[in-house]
Amino acid sequence: MVEKKKEKSKTQALQIYVGEDKVSVAKTVNTQVTMLSWPTPEKYIMQRKGRGNFVMDYVETNYVIGMLNAIFLFNWDSEILEQIIDKEENQIAMKIRLTVRFADGKEIKKDAWGGSDIKRLKDTKKMVDFADDLKSAESDGIKKAASMIGICWDVYAGLTTSGKKGKKIKNKEESNGFTQAPGPPDRENQFRTIPIKIGSKTYLHTKYEVLDRFKAAKSKLGKVLYYEILGENGYEKSDQIPKEDVQKLYDAMVEAYKAMKVPVPKKEEEPKPEAEKKSEEEIKPKVDEPEEQSLGFTAAEVEKEGEVEFPPLEQKDKEEKKEEEKPLQREIMSLTGLEAMLVDKHGFTPDQIIGRLKEMFGEDNVTKLTRKQVQKAIKHFECIIEQLNKVKEAKEKEVS
Repeated sequence: MVEKKKEKSKTQALQIYVGEDKVSVAKTVNTQVTMLSWPTPEKYIMQRKGRGNFVMDYVETNYVIGMLNAIFLFNWDSEILEQIIDKEENQIAMKIRLTVRFADGKEIKKDAWGGSDIKRLKDTKKMVDFADDLKSAESDGIKKAASMIGICWDVYAGLTTSGKKGKKIKNKEESNGFTQAPGPPDRENQFRTIPIKIGSKTYLHTKYEVLDRFKAAKSKLGKVLYYEILGENGYEKSDQIPKEDVQKLYDAMVEAYKAMKVPVPKKEEEPKPEAEKKSEEEIKPKVDEPEEQSLGFTAAEVEKEGEVEFPPLEQKDKEEKKEEEKPLQREIMSLTGLEAMLVDKHGFTPDQIIGRLKEMFGEDNVTKLTRKQVQKAIKHFECIIEQLNKVKEAKEKEVS
């Protein structure tokens, strides 16, 4: 009996390789959704130069395929819907359809375009390996489609900044439960990679938190001075500032704000008698002036020996409240799954779904739904799907 139990446990702990790590295969929908929301491990994120000399993060195709195999137990496939080959411009474009099947039998399809350059020899202009170029375009399409269901979503969303050109990064810590049982990722700090130093302490930020810092600085400096500082450093908007220049721009804004706060010398007044001075001091109420703080930082965040620069711009409780309003990743995935079901199984178009969200929450809020709005949308679409399923069942009974 003991030997049989051991054999059973071995079959239950089915693992396959994803890159150089072993990953336990997902057997339930909940585990599949959890694995889809995993952040991409740093050691698999690489960088290359794209068009316009922009450096882009990317992952290799074998990692994405490994994740598809682990999450859907090889129950997925891809097909080429459309192909464009422009030999004059040396471009290949392919429209790929990725189909995945969840543990409960639900099927989701995602279409995405992939592309690649046709590589030619410099002297003869002959193609180097056309088949390899076609394969690259197909692989690019698969990766993009996979990101639409959650695999490497952070890379395609531009939230990763840690890849290195031509080199894989060694992780100091194991991530994502690759060597352990799957567990929730550290959502609080996983994308905080941009440092801003104040005094003797450095704070890590996401790129969105950095934009909030600069937005707060603009409100204090005024638009004219703010954009003047950006222009002097070669930028038009704050979202153009690369990670390497964030500290330099922040320091420049701090110095500009200090210059604004230099007190204007007052006119000399005739000295008043001591009796008058005392009476004035007694009349004036004593007010404890709040200590100044650095841009966007609360008093608790600033070290005592740190240099004081900017006044407080937002209260901590407001920031926490704003953080609470953001929907959880599993809620976003649930809403995406319901939308896909309405499109794939009930014949709705994406425009109809977006139109309904606009009706519910307003046109300006569709791209930035709060957690309550996402939860409301989930309930609404679940109700619609339930009604449609009932109608479908009734029609099938009538036919039979």
